[in-house]
Amino acid sequence: MANRLKPDQAKESPAILGKGRGVNQDMKRSKFRGEDSPITATGSTQIFLSRNHERAARVIGYALTLDTSPGWTQASAILAARLSRSERGSLAYAALASLEPIEAELVARIATRGAGMPCAPFLGVMDEASFWAELATVQERKAYALACFTQLSPQDRAAFLAHVKGVAA
Repeated sequence: MANRLKPDQAKESPAILGKGRGVNQDMKRSKFRGEDSPITATGSTQIFLSRNHERAARVIGYALTLDTSPGWTQASAILAARLSRSERGSLAYAALASLEPIEAELVARIATRGAGMPCAPFLGVMDEASFWAELATVQERKAYALACFTQLSPQDRAAFLAHVKGVAA
C-alpha cells in the first residue's frame, strides 16, 4: 500500500487525510486525560493553563456573551468551584479597580448584599434599629437617616439635633 502513513505523519497531515485543517491528536489526548493544555503567550513562549483556569476563563467568556443576571450568578458558582479564594479575590480586585470609585463601591455593596431594608421590630424598635445599623453599609445608613430625619416634625427635628449635639460633645 503506497498510501500508508508513518504514525507521526498521521497526527497533523490534513492534506493527506483530507480533513480540513487537521487535528493535533496529542492535544486531544492531553485534554481527554485532564492534563494542562499549552497556549502560546506573546512571542513564542508557551505557558500551560491548568484545567480549572481554562474552565474558569471559558465560563467568564460565556457569562460575558450571555450578559444576563442568571448567567453571572451561575458563573459565580462555577468560579467558586474552580478557583481558590486568592484567585477569586484577585479577579474581583482587577474588576473593581477597572471601575470608577463610585461604581466600584456600588458593585461591592451589591455583591456583599448590604443590610437591605430594615425589618419589622421584634424585640424593640431601638434594638432592631441598632442591629440593622451594624449590618448596613455607610451609604444605607446615610440614606435612611436622611429619609427619617426629613419625615420628622419640626419639634422632633429640633429635639433630635439637640440630642445629637449633646452626644457629640
